[in-house]
Amino acid sequence: MKMQLKSMLVLFGVLFILFTGCQKSDGLVSSSTPSIAANAAPSTAENAEAAVRDLLSSDKGTSIYITTTTLTSAGAPPHVLKTGTFVASHELGDTGTYIMNIRYFDAALDSIRCTTTFIPRKTKNTGDEWTTISECSITTFLGKWHVLFGSGVYANLRGNGTVTMIPGHEMATGKISN
Repeated sequence: MKMQLKSMLVLFGVLFILFTGCQKSDGLVSSSTPSIAANAAPSTAENAEAAVRDLLSSDKGTSIYITTTTLTSAGAPPHVLKTGTFVASHELGDTGTYIMNIRYFDAALDSIRCTTTFIPRKTKNTGDEWTTISECSITTFLGKWHVLFGSGVYANLRGNGTVTMIPGHEMATGKISN
């Protein structure tokens, strides 16, 4: 059991370094994606919402990440419901809770389709949330996601990317725009 725990911690560390430290750059042009701290340094819910709107109103895609941690899981294949917390890029509200509806499909039940609603903590309005849909393989633990819809400050959110599944966690990266 200790060996499995150590292996998982090493895997998390490697994936964290890969997802946060590796960025492709040709050195010809500086990054045009402003950081939320440079734009608004949100200290209140209103500032946070304004910063999210400003960043998402750009025509250019903004690189983001989302990491989920499962707190509860109910049901059995082919239908499972999970809830938990997430940590995300500033553009998506930093932290919050999520609800994930998982449906297994394919003849061998080796593929899953997840509809996930994210509710950030930093927003003032209770209606500020977004929903993604993802399709993943249980054999490769990899998949793709895209924004299904949003409400409130996230009403016009668009985006897509890839997801890596680790037991109890999902790590997604991609681009978003408004």
